[in-house]
Amino acid sequence: MILLPISCFFLSKKIFFEDILGYPNGAIGAAGVTVIVIHIIVGFYIWVAIQEEKEPAPIKQD
Repeated sequence: MILLPISCFFLSKKIFFEDILGYPNGAIGAAGVTVIVIHIIVGFYIWVAIQEEKEPAPIKQD
């Protein structure tokens, strides 16, 4: 989980912002991409936690 935001930062900085768009320093744009990726990861984490809560507890019968 930690490798995805770090790799998104460096890949988007080098490939997208510096090579394709031609910015001399693409760190600010890459930081924005990283923040979006982190929000997606946290959103999935919350979604999984909510889905686990919705599962009904097994009823114990004696």
